[in-house]
Amino acid sequence: MQKTVLIVDDSESIRNLVEVYLEREELEIVQAQDGADALERSREQHFDLIVTDINMPNLNGYQLIEELRSNPAYEDVPIVILSSLGHEQDIEYGYQVGANAYVVKPFDREMISGQVYSLIDQNWIS
Repeated sequence: MQKTVLIVDDSESIRNLVEVYLEREELEIVQAQDGADALERSREQHFDLIVTDINMPNLNGYQLIEELRSNPAYEDVPIVILSSLGHEQDIEYGYQVGANAYVVKPFDREMISGQVYSLIDQNWIS
């Protein structure tokens, strides 16, 4: 059974890089250009995991996570923050609003894929 991952970042190059890093046969990747776009997509399609930036126009990553967590369909879906905000208070707040993991930019393949695959595998339903 294929899992669907939503990558949310206002940088197309970051979205594309994360998609390349997450290439795995059983994953379908969908991209959103900001939090508002991601929220709209989450209403149209269910995602099994979400990777989101924080600093984005229209709806930032913290707001996106809060909105998703208020929806019963997304209260247990793993969310990974991928952000250049690496101060302790930023990371703590990310976990407070409902993130399951926090990766600070710059990142490499092992950093992001390790977090995503670990969370996907923990939540794998055959």
